[in-house]
Amino acid sequence: MPAMAQLMDDLVQDPWRTANPFTPEIREATAALLSNSNDAEREAVLAGWLRSTHQPCLFARIAVNEGRIRYCFLTDDDLRKTDRHLRAKIATHRFEWHQDARDGRADAFVIAVVSDRLAHAEPNTAMKKVALHLCHLYLEREIHEDAREDETLPLTDKDGLAWYRVGVDYFGSHADRRWYCDHRVPGGMMLTANSVGHMAACVRQGTVPTGDEEASRFAWALRTTMSLIDKTQSGPEGRCTYLLPISEKPTSRPCPFPAEMKIPKGIEGKNFEVYGGLYHTDHTVRSSFFRPDSDPPGEPFSDLDLTYLYDDVAGNDDFHEMSKGYK
Repeated sequence: MPAMAQLMDDLVQDPWRTANPFTPEIREATAALLSNSNDAEREAVLAGWLRSTHQPCLFARIAVNEGRIRYCFLTDDDLRKTDRHLRAKIATHRFEWHQDARDGRADAFVIAVVSDRLAHAEPNTAMKKVALHLCHLYLEREIHEDAREDETLPLTDKDGLAWYRVGVDYFGSHADRRWYCDHRVPGGMMLTANSVGHMAACVRQGTVPTGDEEASRFAWALRTTMSLIDKTQSGPEGRCTYLLPISEKPTSRPCPFPAEMKIPKGIEGKNFEVYGGLYHTDHTVRSSFFRPDSDPPGEPFSDLDLTYLYDDVAGNDDFHEMSKGYK
């Protein structure tokens, strides 16, 4: 695989962006990230973005407000160096994240590439190769587009060491004003690894009702995830992810929410087994994000899974590995 510096040389400026300039919030946050000279200042800017209403992820807001995110910033200076340098820098910050996760102090990891060239590059095959290579340097294995790329995160609980499978997701500045606008970030490019199961086991924000603690934490994770989906902003082609009314898509399971848990109005009467979306939410590097045009390809998905968050049944491996944790 070509070195990152070579892949960066293949990027071209995005002509679509000239006619569709960045929104003020992306433009200002990008300028702030590019002008800061150290990681502490960059972290303050990015944390401000993550806790803002400009991005829809409730888990990100919880994590940043609780100090549960660990960051690795890569600049244009880093990108001009060898892949060995990039791999070592990512691995150092990843190790620190795992150490804090083991002790219950962190759940999320962000690799933020702060690059003016990337921020203004056309989302095409060349940029997709940069994204795939960044993920390769992080996970240290071959990476495939339109596939779920995971890693594992440790947590020491009362029964010893547990592990959580964590999905990795891609975000880019080029998403601003495009149909996948819920994946926009300032500064260039970002990979995130965020364990909902790990966070539910550690935090739960004091909103879990008394009773069965384990079942309640899964219900909290489901409620927060559904609220996140309910609050996604509309883009040029409508909402990227959306809840499905039970009246239109009936459920086959009993309601997983405890009677004493308060349910936001936006998720009442909505399907808690599956939801819909313009892209597959499990995939890491989606090929549909790397097309110069701004139209979503293909038919929407109507069977994106929610049961991995709460359904403790045999055969639901995603629940046991991602939400419950395994020994």
